[in-house]
Amino acid sequence: MGAKATGGDNGLYITTPEDMGIYLERLLTFSKEKPELGNEVLHYMANSVFSEGIPQDLPADIIVAHKMGALNDKFHDVGIVFSNRPYIITIFTDEAWEKVSLQTLADVSRIVYDFQESI
Repeated sequence: MGAKATGGDNGLYITTPEDMGIYLERLLTFSKEKPELGNEVLHYMANSVFSEGIPQDLPADIIVAHKMGALNDKFHDVGIVFSNRPYIITIFTDEAWEKVSLQTLADVSRIVYDFQESI
């Protein structure tokens, strides 16, 4: 699909924010090509049990299809924000406490959302 760094090494799997953005872009395309299947994936991502990260500090009426990930001191969230100007956002953190990382994900998400809504 065009990912450059995603793969496994010694049982550990790695990826990058850029690769995750490629996958989300492909998911949007897939949801248009095959709405029944693609929209089902988006539905499950938008109705995750996780409300932290990207959607945490956004307005309640904004739909966010996202997927969180965590390993040790790394906390990540990637998603599609269906605002007035829908966009893909990928945020990775490293070497921080969980509470701080989750708030950082939310803070960066809100900064991007405010910018997107202002232009």
